[in-house]
Amino acid sequence: MNEILKPINKFSMNLEDKKAFSFYESNDFLISKIINQVALESAKDIFYITKDTKKCKLIIEYLEEVWKKKIFYLGSDILNSQNNDLNNRNRSLNILYFLGNNNNKIKFIEKENLYHPFSEGINKNKVTISTKSVKEDRQRLINSLEKFGYKKNEFTEKLGDYSVRGSIIDIFTPSFKAPIRIEFHNDKIRSINTFNIESERRLSESLEEINIVSLEKEISTEDELLILDHIKDGIVFTDCVIKNSSDEADRIKKFTNLNKIIEINPIKYRESSESYKFKVEYLNGNLNESIPKLIEFINEYGLKNQITIISEKDSIENLKIDLAEVKNTEILYLNGFLRKSFISRDTNEIFISFNAQNISKNQSLSSQKYAQSSFKLSGFNDLKIGDMVIHKEFGLCAFNGIKNKLIGSMHVDFIECEFSHKDLLLIPIDRISLIQKYIGSLKNKSLDTLRSKAWGGKVKKAKRAAETTAREILSLYAQRKSAKGFQFKINNNEILDFEDTFEFEETVDQKSAILNTYKDMQAQIPMDRLICGDVGFGKTEVALRASFLSSMNLKQTAVVAPTTLLAHQHLKTFKNRFQKFPIRIEGVTRFTKKSDLNKIIEDSVNGKIDILIGTHKIFSKEIVLKNLGLIIIDEEHKFGVSDKEKIKQLKKGVDSLSISATPIPRTLQLSLSGLREISLLATPPKERLSIETYIEEFDLLLIKESIDFELKRNGRVFFIHNEIASIEKIYLKIKKICPGIKIEFIHGRMTGDKVEETLKQFIDGDIKILITTTIVEAGLDIREANTMIINNAHKFGLSDLYQLRGRIGRGDKKGKAFLLIPNEEISDNAKKRLEAIRKLTKLGSGFNIAMEDLEIRGAGNLFGTQQSGNIFDVGIEFYLELLEKEISKVKNNNIDENQEAEVIYNQNVYIPENYIESAERRLFYYKKISLVTTKKEYLDLIEELLDKFGLVPLEVQNLINISLIKINLQRMGVHKILIKDSSIVIYSKKFKKLKEIQIEIRNLKSEPKEITKFLEEKSNIEEILKSDYEIVNGKFIIDNK
Repeated sequence: MNEILKPINKFSMNLEDKKAFSFYESNDFLISKIINQVALESAKDIFYITKDTKKCKLIIEYLEEVWKKKIFYLGSDILNSQNNDLNNRNRSLNILYFLGNNNNKIKFIEKENLYHPFSEGINKNKVTISTKSVKEDRQRLINSLEKFGYKKNEFTEKLGDYSVRGSIIDIFTPSFKAPIRIEFHNDKIRSINTFNIESERRLSESLEEINIVSLEKEISTEDELLILDHIKDGIVFTDCVIKNSSDEADRIKKFTNLNKIIEINPIKYRESSESYKFKVEYLNGNLNESIPKLIEFINEYGLKNQITIISEKDSIENLKIDLAEVKNTEILYLNGFLRKSFISRDTNEIFISFNAQNISKNQSLSSQKYAQSSFKLSGFNDLKIGDMVIHKEFGLCAFNGIKNKLIGSMHVDFIECEFSHKDLLLIPIDRISLIQKYIGSLKNKSLDTLRSKAWGGKVKKAKRAAETTAREILSLYAQRKSAKGFQFKINNNEILDFEDTFEFEETVDQKSAILNTYKDMQAQIPMDRLICGDVGFGKTEVALRASFLSSMNLKQTAVVAPTTLLAHQHLKTFKNRFQKFPIRIEGVTRFTKKSDLNKIIEDSVNGKIDILIGTHKIFSKEIVLKNLGLIIIDEEHKFGVSDKEKIKQLKKGVDSLSISATPIPRTLQLSLSGLREISLLATPPKERLSIETYIEEFDLLLIKESIDFELKRNGRVFFIHNEIASIEKIYLKIKKICPGIKIEFIHGRMTGDKVEETLKQFIDGDIKILITTTIVEAGLDIREANTMIINNAHKFGLSDLYQLRGRIGRGDKKGKAFLLIPNEEISDNAKKRLEAIRKLTKLGSGFNIAMEDLEIRGAGNLFGTQQSGNIFDVGIEFYLELLEKEISKVKNNNIDENQEAEVIYNQNVYIPENYIESAERRLFYYKKISLVTTKKEYLDLIEELLDKFGLVPLEVQNLINISLIKINLQRMGVHKILIKDSSIVIYSKKFKKLKEIQIEIRNLKSEPKEITKFLEEKSNIEEILKSDYEIVNGKFIIDNK
């Protein structure tokens, strides 16, 4: 898609000589364009030295997204990682990769890291793997991995891991930034790709040949050298002065003599033949508003300037059609993005950012569908033998695992469930949709029986409870839908100005959430959207954008948080982001002085405050926001019942945005039911790493080691101790083992001024270790704090642990969380919580936390005390399913009792153990297959299986095709199908005047994919009966010759 820009530059730069060259008054896009041009014209290695990676974030974005360049960043997290054999090996190989001759990548490094010592010896042992080889021995590769020091694991998640699944071998070798997936086909390699650790999906980069190196280290023989000393004959861009100390003067001189140095915007201007000064002017006119406006602009300026439009791929195709009428001007198109349109006067180039504001109509629906499937799959991630499950037709039972049975000549997998009296029930694996993990209180719960109809009575009671809740919910949302809200107007120039103050790159999900929020706010009906995303995934930024739009429309915004610290943090964040704009922001918290509070109350009534941020104090009668247009509720699961009622009153006729990492299930269910809009932020920010979590007994030596490691990488440490009475005692213990380090403690009974001052010192880096109660659970966002120690972790709830852990690992350094427990027996529930938080290390796990926590401690009064008993009888997930049906019934005034169609088959349908070895993962994919509802989902699932496990066996293909058969049967109103060797029998209830109809279709291949194809071509039963048929013993017989 990208076309290479033909430069109209007025400068010449010799890339072969070693004379330094300087660019002045350039912007990030022009620098990325120059780097791209240099990469095209020179085969030399290209380096970029920066004082701080934040300074060149946009340059990296442009290089990757517009110019499609590959970037390698040698970061401090790798160079300063803890000393152990694996990390030392990783560090050495990353440095070698950075220094190696590889002109396909632009290599970035921070200035201070140039002075990192590097003169280690490297083990040269390696094995070469190539897709061109006639034969590759799979077992030989596995043997080599073991010999080289790699460890076999179920998942390949960290350096030195490898795993074997089906025809696939995954390896995390230090030669690459991402792990490698090698797919075999018999004794030949089918493909080699890198893959994403979090999604386990292959990346687009295909490799023909790779070297897998040994992890064993050799003894160093070289003198002490620095990374700086190894960079020779390269092209080095730099946005800072390359100077460390006078001691390094000779080294720096040698470095500058050996490389072509290109300075980016030096502070002192020196006019010479080896410099160039740009003349950049930013365009104020909004060219996004209409195509006629864009055409008018191009016609006016296109004759004297080269026009380049940067936009998304789909928009470019439309623009080429829309701008076809433009004459005498050649327009170049680039697939990507540009923050702001501008003119380069000196080079006669105009770069236009054209970002379409239109959102796909299906985007909101797909987000809900993704949420629903994630919700239903969450319980099957770690279902173990002995766990309680619900069989929707027979009740509470124990999961006994997957059993493979030989039925005639067919191998079939079954789920075995145990009921009371040790009665066993086998459920065919294609009917796994009948099984749900039990979520709820197990107190005084016993297994249901197959010998009575007691379960049916429990379901009836739960249905009545669901019906009551459904009417209450629909009444509330009918009021909202009938209310008229304020229709916000968007000025794209103002929006772009504010977006420019965001120093990071928005994730795909973040962009989608922001655009959907803008769309909701422009509608006549008041917005009611939930932003559900993991801790640190950018929910606050969505709130900031919505607040800005509200303020630009002269409406007031209320931001409500459950704790003083969280409100205070929001106040600081909002004031920092809005400092360049004429927007007044005030806070109402425990930290607010009484004199200031009186003034805020007075000004809020008079409409002089644009954004008011606070705790429940915002609900007080004295505070009146007469021109309220938007309310933002953060961490809504933390509010009490009375506060929630006040929020409900405040929201009437007003746009509302709820943001949370662990929303309560009822809130989540409202969103999943389509009564409330949902945006899921499931994509981690670039370079965000998952947090390593350890469960250890309390040990002062371990605590000292973890603190020392964090301080060595210039970080800070949270120590959570949630008992005010003994917090000073813990403080003295930590102070004793960490002499000379500034340590302080805070808790909720201290004065607001004392807490605020201590937090300020911790944020500024004056305090290195903060010992605190859970007042930091939500709110503090300190990128330098990457180690957290939680004392007596067994006393915390799962959601609390998750929120606490989310305070760390928010930068590009790996976070470490130590959950300390006493040297004594702890409760089973506490063990489950700690194990759950340890397992939920993958980024984006927040969506599953609410369900996990409910399973462990029960739902309490989340659904109202009157209903909780009925809910727990059937389990929360089954209750939510009943609730969704009741909502649909009341909304649409009809009863949808569509049951899943039954398929009786004659083929092998199971997932072989040699394809997916882990029983837990097989169960997860059985559930995922059962949730397939469209042809697209079917194709996506096949692609995922191919990607993760290799060629899909026929047995698995049959199973997935049976899911498609069920979809088609339900569409046609068929409740059962019998598959024979060369025919099928279809059973349908209530066809015209008949109570049941049977249709046998003969001479039809019995393979599930052939049956799927046949059914997809028929819209209903009537269409099948258009073929010639005869009736034999009440059965319709059709010959499919």
